[in-house]
Amino acid sequence: MAKFDPRRHPPYFAVISRTAPAGVDAGQFLDSGERMIGLAAAEPGFLGIEDVTDEHGNAYTVCYWNRVESLRRWRGDLANHIPPKMSVEQIVCHEGCYWHWLRDVFDAIARVDRSNVVEVAFGEVAA
Repeated sequence: MAKFDPRRHPPYFAVISRTAPAGVDAGQFLDSGERMIGLAAAEPGFLGIEDVTDEHGNAYTVCYWNRVESLRRWRGDLANHIPPKMSVEQIVCHEGCYWHWLRDVFDAIARVDRSNVVEVAFGEVAA
């Protein structure tokens, strides 16, 4: 999938963790993340994805939508598509609204709520 430029739209977003937490089967975790991304891509209002890695090497996929209703519908259906021993909260670690004019104010940092707080910075995107 082509790299998504978040500066072109005022989308809503969800951050999907691509690094399995301790004690979780890494294979199942990655499969569940891939399934979530596939479901996102099929959702009306889906705009695209961007892969980011934090300074600790943890990988994330950021999914963007043009309507919060699309994000909520996608999020509400996820529990039906992951293994019973996993929770949506283990994989979808943050969601919110990204407005490009806040980039300078907040330096486009998404706070990811996990056992230890990790900051995922949106790097510059080539035009």
